[in-house]
Formats: sequence, C-alpha cells, structure tokens
Amino acid sequence: KAYIVEMKSDIAEVREKQESPTADRKYSLGVYDRISAPSWGHKSMLLPLLTLPEESVYISSNMSTLAFGSYERYRDSVDGVILSGDALRTYVRNRVDIAAKRHRDHYDIWYNLLDSASKEKLFRSVIVYDGFNVKDETGRTYWARLTDKNIGSIKEFFGPVGKWYEYN
Repeated sequence: KAYIVEMKSDIAEVREKQESPTADRKYSLGVYDRISAPSWGHKSMLLPLLTLPEESVYISSNMSTLAFGSYERYRDSVDGVILSGDALRTYVRNRVDIAAKRHRDHYDIWYNLLDSASKEKLFRSVIVYDGFNVKDETGRTYWARLTDKNIGSIKEFFGPVGKWYEYN
C-alpha cells in the first residue's frame, strides 16, 4: 500500500497526451506503467510496492519525475502530539498533494517556455528520492540505516529494492 499521486498537466495538449498514452508509454503518468516499462531500470520496485503491509511510502508522478518518499520523515509534532496512524497518513497525503501540484506547475512552466524539440525532452522518468532523515515514534530524528527494522518504509520498500543512500 503506497499513496500514489499521478499529477496530470494543466496544459491541454500535454494532458491530451497523458490521457491517451502511446504504446511505448512515453506520456503515461501511471506508476505501474512507468515502473513496468521496458526502459525502466528499477523493476525490482514492483513487488515490494504491491506487497507493502501498511501505507508507509508515497509516490508522486508527473511528466518528468517519479518521486518516492517515506511517511516516517514527516512524523512531526502537531499541537504537542507526535503524529502516527491515521493522523500521520492524512498529514503526509496533504503534503504530498501540495508538492505534486507544485512539481506539475514547475514542469508546466518549463513546457510553456521551451521550443517544440525541447518540450519532448520533458517526457521522461527521472527518479527522485526523499531523504532518509526520519523520526521515530517519540519524534527523535535520525538517519535511517538500510537495516533499520523500526522504519516500515525502509524495512518493506527502500531496503528490499536497494534504493537507499548514506548520509552525506
């Protein structure tokens, strides 16, 4: 279970391409379409995404990027209470929705500025990862390790697919 946002462009000609994707899936925003595409080099993501036991990962898709992140990074304190459960899910979903709209708007602006040949270069799948500076149930912040069993997104997704990086 992952929270997935597939943010279509607000530009009519782009939205039309996204709603009628070609056989090569170049214009598709569908996370499954993009991850299972022949050109995608990270097919090992598919099974862990389909078998997540709880919602601890989000994915945001737009014309140029596929962004992955963990809920534990946003376990903030609101009104003196560390978010968890449904409150954390609602909080993260709202933040992801806002960020997805901003990312869409960013690429829409570029699409409007570029010449025709360059516009086509925006249709790609650049992978983006949120950081692994997470918060535990007490609100303590630390850099999650690949072997961290206390952080669901690391244990169930980022660890198994090997998409984790050291603190830098």
